[in-house]
Amino acid sequence: KDLVIKQTLGEGSFGRVKMVVHRPAPTAGAPEPESRSYALKMLSKQGMANKKQVKAILAELRVLLLINHPFLLHLHGTYQSRDLCYFLFDCIQGGELFKRLASSDDCTIPFKDAQFYASHLVEALVYLQSKRVVYRDLKPENILIDARGYARVVDFGFAKVMQDDDSLAYTLCGTPEYLSPECVLGTGYRFEIDLWAFGIIVYEMLVGYTPFSNDDDEVDDMMAIFKRITKATIEFPDALDDRTVDFVTAILAREQQKRLGNSLEGLSEVRDHHFFTGDIDFPAILAMKAPAPWTPKIRGIDDTSNFDDYDD
Repeated sequence: KDLVIKQTLGEGSFGRVKMVVHRPAPTAGAPEPESRSYALKMLSKQGMANKKQVKAILAELRVLLLINHPFLLHLHGTYQSRDLCYFLFDCIQGGELFKRLASSDDCTIPFKDAQFYASHLVEALVYLQSKRVVYRDLKPENILIDARGYARVVDFGFAKVMQDDDSLAYTLCGTPEYLSPECVLGTGYRFEIDLWAFGIIVYEMLVGYTPFSNDDDEVDDMMAIFKRITKATIEFPDALDDRTVDFVTAILAREQQKRLGNSLEGLSEVRDHHFFTGDIDFPAILAMKAPAPWTPKIRGIDDTSNFDDYDD
């Protein structure tokens, strides 16, 4: 009853996400309580049943209840009415990394910014792997920027908790341009599928497009993308420095066992790579004490200007 519903932040096939502002009732003699914004995911029970998505939503909820990390979206609570299920999340008001990329003339961001966001993603992947969670849909649309300029991974609809470190998953899911060769070929995958998508994102932040996307403006065929993922040579613009080329090349190794971060040393290999050395202080990043190179413009707790407009 203390939640004031505001604008729509996003829409799905059987629900939408709205900003809500929590305005606690004042207590006599106490200072006025501080208001705070949240994101409320509202799902139609009938819609979930009609699309046979109840099991998938419960699997997503299982992951959300398992995780707690500064660079992952936090679930504050779940509620229900007769017709709807509600998930209450942090409201990340800075908008999508995708929108930030798209708003620049060449769809890139400065190297320092890319380095900064990449360090957040590394820490998020380290944590998810420790929980045996494979995310399976890492892309700029699923990375939001908070008010302090830090990145947060959202939308755990495709995430899966693995039974053990040796288990394999085979489901083809996610977004074509970010899928790994082992996912495309159906040979089985584990946590390294997220490493591959991470490498694609680093390339995209600095180049302006994904390495296996179409070279022209025509609509790309999914099978053509898959063919390039499994066979094409990655081309790097001359403007990229050697350490970036080496970093992305090592992560986008088609053979899983050769992929940077997939050895016995694990993701510490990625942290220790000279792509980060000298510039990124990982303990400070994890403590959120490192200054962000860029912060979004946010005009208040109910500002939704960094999101697309929807008909309410």
